[in-house]
Amino acid sequence: MAKSQRSHAICSAASRLLLLWAIVLFAFFGRTSAINCKVISGYSVTGDVDRDGDDIGSFGDVDTAASRCSADPTCVAFNQLGFTKRSAAPLIQRTGYCFYSKQTTACKPILGYIATPDVDRSGGDEIGFFGNDTANACSANPVCKEFNQTGWLKRGSGSFIRRPGNCLYAKQTVCKPIPGYGVQPDVDQSDPDGDDTIGAFPPVDNATSICNADSTCMGFNQLGVAKRSTTPLVQKQGACFYKKQTVCKPILGYVATPDVDYTDGDVIGNFGSNASNVCSADNTCVGFNQLGATRKTTTGTLFIRSLADRPGYCFYSKQSVCNPIPGYNTIPDVDRTGDDIVCGNTLTAAACDADALCRSVLLVAGGQQLGGCAKRSAAPLTKLLGYCLYVKKTVCWDIGGYTVTPDVDHDGDDISVGGTVNNCTSDAACVAFSSSNGGTLGSSKRSAAPLVAKPGNCFYVKKAACQSIAGYTAISDYDREGDDSGSYNSTSAAATICTADPTCVAFNQRGITKRSTIPQIPKAGSCLYVKDTPGVCCVFIPTNAYTWQLVCNTPNNIPGAAPFPPSTTIGTLTAAPGQSALCSGRFPSPMSVPYYLLPANETRLYSSPNGVKCASQFSNFYQSVSPDGSFVVRCTN
Repeated sequence: MAKSQRSHAICSAASRLLLLWAIVLFAFFGRTSAINCKVISGYSVTGDVDRDGDDIGSFGDVDTAASRCSADPTCVAFNQLGFTKRSAAPLIQRTGYCFYSKQTTACKPILGYIATPDVDRSGGDEIGFFGNDTANACSANPVCKEFNQTGWLKRGSGSFIRRPGNCLYAKQTVCKPIPGYGVQPDVDQSDPDGDDTIGAFPPVDNATSICNADSTCMGFNQLGVAKRSTTPLVQKQGACFYKKQTVCKPILGYVATPDVDYTDGDVIGNFGSNASNVCSADNTCVGFNQLGATRKTTTGTLFIRSLADRPGYCFYSKQSVCNPIPGYNTIPDVDRTGDDIVCGNTLTAAACDADALCRSVLLVAGGQQLGGCAKRSAAPLTKLLGYCLYVKKTVCWDIGGYTVTPDVDHDGDDISVGGTVNNCTSDAACVAFSSSNGGTLGSSKRSAAPLVAKPGNCFYVKKAACQSIAGYTAISDYDREGDDSGSYNSTSAAATICTADPTCVAFNQRGITKRSTIPQIPKAGSCLYVKDTPGVCCVFIPTNAYTWQLVCNTPNNIPGAAPFPPSTTIGTLTAAPGQSALCSGRFPSPMSVPYYLLPANETRLYSSPNGVKCASQFSNFYQSVSPDGSFVVRCTN
């Protein structure tokens, strides 16, 4: 998938923990609910998968993409976001997506396999006949390398033969993860003239060092052949192509997408390091790149349609602001596509309040009364810039020693039903407790996975005892699935590697290092160690009866911020899922500070990239200031 699509999945560093519960819903509900994909004549459709990259263009919706793809002989597929593709393999798991393949001698896409039409392997290569279950049978058999559509498993040793109408499926190559590089299996950069080839530096670890030290090197393959370009990519079974990743610094209020630039719309101007301030003050501005070139759309909307690959660049998209609605959690720039109860030009959250079946409501960002849709569910999620999805809150009591996730449950594996959480606490075999009345009574569980959607339920998982590791915050009973950068034989080894690697942000109790911390999933007995980063603490302090001054411990890149007065002490700022973030400190004495609460709409709390953001659009915070100059701001998500 193109970088433009990946931008739809990126959350700003300051809002990651706020979105954690929504991402958990997305990760689990998308897997357990069948995606409803529109039927389009002339195309076969596969749910919950996508083709990463090889884009031709972006056309906004499936109908337009279908007509463009049908008219383009180079187009073989597209997804529900309207991105047309030159190839339909390899596929990746992407929950909530619909992938459409052109039906010619079309081979249906199968996750984990690359299909080649009109070919087969010669006889004598077969392992056995498995009918319609060939994909599962081949995946479970290490000897199996391929299978055909008629149901025969293959060793992959026979010669290729032409067989019109047949589809031969080959196992997708598993590529070693390398920090600082994205990898695509079964493709390589095509360079028939050798102009883009720097040289061969096997093995890949050596090529990594060479490429890191060479600013002209954009990537390399599994043989250690370094390249100056990452395009065009061509299918090559067994190959791995590593593409150097650009690190984009976080900017408050914007979502950074590496290695792309905006191609749709007009340039407002080039404002260098002041681009974020200029863009924030301009309602027509949709974002800017790392050089400071700000952009506006030609369509009159803030929907960003076209981000083109541009190695070394970073494009910063403006994040939507969602006004608070009591009783709802807010998720900016997403939608629950479909499952609508009612839509209307004057619809508000009151329509959802009045309907017991309603779980969420989609409204235009910024509080504009332009209508929306009330929905029966809140997942799976898709990106929709300029809108806010409001999801009804489920209130779950805090229970010591447990991590709670609202609106989910684990079916079956009951030890006892109708008891209290004490039954689970005293039973070593119990790992979770499920309650539909806020935590008072429920069922003890032997297992905590898989999870299914259950609105109104509270699912409690016993907290694991995580060891203390300097420089890291341990989050018990959670893990980050995927985005691995390496695997080591102990947590101490993983901590050493992760500390020295700027692209590593976390590792788990199994010693697997990670490039990102979200989405996180509840996982009983797991420990996710997140690298500590300096927190940002900002508060407004009164200067007189009518004005306030924004002061921050790190005021850089925060518009209008001034540093705290000298000698101000700032407390530690940390937050784990379901916990509070605390920004506290004391102003130097003597200093005149009023003896009343800071105004609720003039209080800010910003945390580290792995923490939370508590600002005026959220109502769930507390702030106070004491006569001695001490202050506290707490935000709970």
